[in-house]
Amino acid sequence: MKTLLSRPSPQVKHAVDGAVTIPEPLAHPALAGYRNRASKGGRGFTLIELLVVIAIIAILAGILFPVFSQAKARAQAVACLNNLTQLSRAIQMYEDDNHDRIPHAYGMSGGAASWSGFADPGGVQSVRNGAIYSYVKNEEVFTCPSDPYNYLGLSYGLSSPIAGLPAGQVEEPSSTVLLIDSVDPPVSGQTSSQDGVFNVPANVPDATVIPAYRPGMTPGATDGFQPIHAQGANAAFVDGHVKRIRPGELTARNFRPYATQ
Repeated sequence: MKTLLSRPSPQVKHAVDGAVTIPEPLAHPALAGYRNRASKGGRGFTLIELLVVIAIIAILAGILFPVFSQAKARAQAVACLNNLTQLSRAIQMYEDDNHDRIPHAYGMSGGAASWSGFADPGGVQSVRNGAIYSYVKNEEVFTCPSDPYNYLGLSYGLSSPIAGLPAGQVEEPSSTVLLIDSVDPPVSGQTSSQDGVFNVPANVPDATVIPAYRPGMTPGATDGFQPIHAQGANAAFVDGHVKRIRPGELTARNFRPYATQ
């Protein structure tokens, strides 16, 4: 009887010494070209693929950059509100030590210091010389991070009609502005006319809407707040709270201790 010898499996290889070794798996023909290219260092991107990647990055940048910008603006607005909170508390401590009186808006040479350190004549200003600096001891809180001008290290103005008055005379402290984002741009060749005062003259009717400052605008009857927070401004009120003010929200009455007209 003939013995039928089976054909050895291609997956098993018998060595001369009897040991059995397992060969590498057979490569699929479709992968042969890939292996050849990989052995030569791999295939690079084509020009079309690079252009697609660049286009995707540009689209993502266009979406994300405005988001980052808005987030930065919100963070700066929060920092500004924190500045106003600290300055408002410093003014309250000043009042406690000075017979309940709000500090002066203007400082006169040889007289009481203004809240911001501004002094006439000469327009000399240093917040370190201000009436409330000893309660704050930090120059940075006098400047809003969104202030594009930052004249002489001061971004805020104190309401002139209530300056120097006893805080108890303010009839509506929760709606009366104490400090607000403001700016007095340079005039007549001055380095700056930022004096830390938000001027609302006595002859202006209570119902007069306080305008927002615009570069190049002609000075009006009242000062204009600086619209650097989503077209609005941040303000601190006599009662100590702070908030963002929208355009058209404030009138002259909001800067006075009581109604006049």
